[in-house]
Amino acid sequence: MSRRRRFPGFSPRTLFAACVIGACPGTPLDAQQDPLIEAVVRVQIIDGPSEVVQALTYNSTLLLPFRRFMAMSEIPLAAYAPDDSATFVLEPSGLRVQFGPDRDQLIRGDTVVALDSLHAVWWDGELWVATETLNRALGVAIRMEWADLSAIVGGSAGLPVVRRARRARRYAILDQYRRPGRTEYEYTPRETLADGAVFTYSLRTAPAGRASNTSLDLGFGAKIWGGSAELRHFWQSAAGPNVSEFRASWKRAWPENRWLRQVRVGDVLTNGRRAQFVTGAVVTNAPFIRSSQFDIEPIIGRLPVGWEVELYDRGRLRGFADVGPSGAFELPLQLRYGINPFDLVLYGPGGEVIREERTVRVPFSRLPEGQFEYAAALGACRFAACSGVLSTDARYGITSQVTVQAGADVYWRANANDVWQPYALVSAAPIPAMRVTAEAVVNGHLRAAFGYEPSPNLRADIAHTAFDETGNSLFGRAFEKRRTEVSLFWRPVRWRQSVFFQAAGVHSSGTSNSRSFQRVAATYRPNWVQYTVGVKRDVIGLPNLRSIDRSGFDVTAQAVFPWRTELLRGLTVRALAGVELDHGLASLQGSVGRQIERLFRVDLGLGWDRLGGYRLDLALTSILPGPRIGTRSSVTSSGSSALLFVDGSVIADPSTRSIHLSDGRDLGRAGIAGFIFLDENANGIADPGERGIEGIPVRAGGWLARTDAEGRFAAWDLFPWEVSFVEVDTLAFEDPRLVVVTPVIRVRPTPNSYLALDIPVVMGAEVSGFVTLDGEGLPGVPVILRNLATGATIAMTTFSDGGFYKLGVPPGDYELNVPDAYLEQFRAMVTSLIVSIPTGMDAASVQLDDLLLQLERLPQQ
Repeated sequence: MSRRRRFPGFSPRTLFAACVIGACPGTPLDAQQDPLIEAVVRVQIIDGPSEVVQALTYNSTLLLPFRRFMAMSEIPLAAYAPDDSATFVLEPSGLRVQFGPDRDQLIRGDTVVALDSLHAVWWDGELWVATETLNRALGVAIRMEWADLSAIVGGSAGLPVVRRARRARRYAILDQYRRPGRTEYEYTPRETLADGAVFTYSLRTAPAGRASNTSLDLGFGAKIWGGSAELRHFWQSAAGPNVSEFRASWKRAWPENRWLRQVRVGDVLTNGRRAQFVTGAVVTNAPFIRSSQFDIEPIIGRLPVGWEVELYDRGRLRGFADVGPSGAFELPLQLRYGINPFDLVLYGPGGEVIREERTVRVPFSRLPEGQFEYAAALGACRFAACSGVLSTDARYGITSQVTVQAGADVYWRANANDVWQPYALVSAAPIPAMRVTAEAVVNGHLRAAFGYEPSPNLRADIAHTAFDETGNSLFGRAFEKRRTEVSLFWRPVRWRQSVFFQAAGVHSSGTSNSRSFQRVAATYRPNWVQYTVGVKRDVIGLPNLRSIDRSGFDVTAQAVFPWRTELLRGLTVRALAGVELDHGLASLQGSVGRQIERLFRVDLGLGWDRLGGYRLDLALTSILPGPRIGTRSSVTSSGSSALLFVDGSVIADPSTRSIHLSDGRDLGRAGIAGFIFLDENANGIADPGERGIEGIPVRAGGWLARTDAEGRFAAWDLFPWEVSFVEVDTLAFEDPRLVVVTPVIRVRPTPNSYLALDIPVVMGAEVSGFVTLDGEGLPGVPVILRNLATGATIAMTTFSDGGFYKLGVPPGDYELNVPDAYLEQFRAMVTSLIVSIPTGMDAASVQLDDLLLQLERLPQQ
């Protein structure tokens, strides 16, 4: 029997006719008959399309038309020779698959699979393949439901059509994410002459041992004239003379001002190329806290027509594009200062998938295009070898890839010549993966740096600096003439989860000595233990003396134990061994550490060094809220020492008359103290008798807080003058009709104080109705409630019957409408409705139901 001819017998009878004569699927047939029967079945690809196709059946075996099924799956054919063979490639693996019915075989990559004579047949130039064979060839799972003549294609996640549908769903979610969210309300507090108080303290004492000393650092801060006033006093008692130092400063920021954003007076740090600690004044238009956001970088490329591109930033889908007729695509990437790793995922029309990892690094020396910053400072030097300094600096972003900087520093010195250091600097990125910096400082140095980082798996940097003797003497640096620095990081893509290599080198030369240091290390992390092997070359050249060579290698192992055993859970272990070529074993170190019941952390270290002998270290540090208390003890070959320390802060909040304790890093910081209350008369003011609401989660400036029994919450350690958001979790209200009028509040807290914020909660109403067209409900249509007074919107989407519903609509007058885009889609018009919701607790009894938005078709033109 040849499978190239049309089979006689049942064709073109239907399956029903075949069953009448006893040839239903599953019925034994005479082997001499041509047992193939024509049938009509529905092929349903799970998460994909569904089509009714002509099929063939044989007993309980179903054969589907090969080309039709491949077209449904969107798998292109590489070759199709009627009555001979059919070939296709499974992407993204690149696996080549070939059907050879005449040879009764299926070739899948390097594997040859024998086929039953009726599992792949030619009939009138068409290839028909049994579902069992398609399962083996495509990696799917087709199940035949004979009761309703349906072929269900499971295991379909790898089919191009399903992957494309999955991408379409991701794009829809991304579009929804991009839509404007809830309206933000900006709260501006009333200006006060003075507010808040922060007191910090830090005590260090070594009562005995070789380094016996005691130091005390006290600080006081308050909000004065909208700025941060700070007083600091440092005192130290040691073996020599006691040290006492006093500092005072005031600073203020205006983030929205273009030409003057900061003023600092007193004991402050300058801006510019080199920060100096002076007693003087600084003015600048640089932001108080530089935003992590830099600029939008267009990611451009070319691909064949029909491809799709997705952009992922730190694992999150940020954009997508189809390649147009020109073959070009462009996607916007929001760059941040520092490293910006991102992925491009390229999808071909035949199921091809290509993933490209790339990186753009933005140094802090660069500014966005068109941005200009300046800084000027004048004052007396506090610690440098000068009596006074004048510093001027200006930077401008020519483009997002090129920033120029210029300025001058003038240093006055009482016992030496004054030093004038004009400078210029260029920071550029000729291509996104490349960084180039050139810096020239008169009486200072010349420096050039180059960096290349095409992906997170490869980074190379090299820099060379030539120093001037005048600059060396000014800053107390050793007589260094030249310095060359190189570094390399490489993570093989194949083993990127467990292996990476690092190399670094420095060569420095001066008038009388030199040093050359290079180190190459390989790190292997098979699971939760990380092993590192390093080889170093360290040679110090001295005049008229033999060079000191400390070359050798080291081995390190460290781990954080994931074991569930209570004793070992969270235990950190580290071990290191160092060997020098000239002296053999040079050092041994080991340490273990663990957090104990959220109370304190204990760390124990034991080591030995060829030059210093043995050493035993024990550290105990509290991790409770409030002051940080700890002790560190060391026992060595030459003696023992101990250190006790206490760090803490006391923060006063006049608005609530409360005191908060912290760990000591709070001078100049800011906070938010809020009150969430039930606004019974809906006037937005906390009137006497209106109660607070307990147990409501609030996210304030990134910190999560919860209201207490009085409805109050507090969050500290925020940056002053910078935007923070306060968001109330409305799902936590026991009564679902309660609603926050402004669920997202935008604030700018002020330094050394809590910003007082009252958040009213009102009773909302129920709103429901229908959207119809031609008398039928319209599913999936957005319905917008727009507050006529504030413009704030509430969005709903109609159900399958065209109905919509919203619980907890705040009081006010609203317009109920359908977006214009959907009206254009249906070529219809609608008359908007005006609804009013009363204020106060009466809103709970209001039910605006059976509202009808009736769309009417526009007349044909």
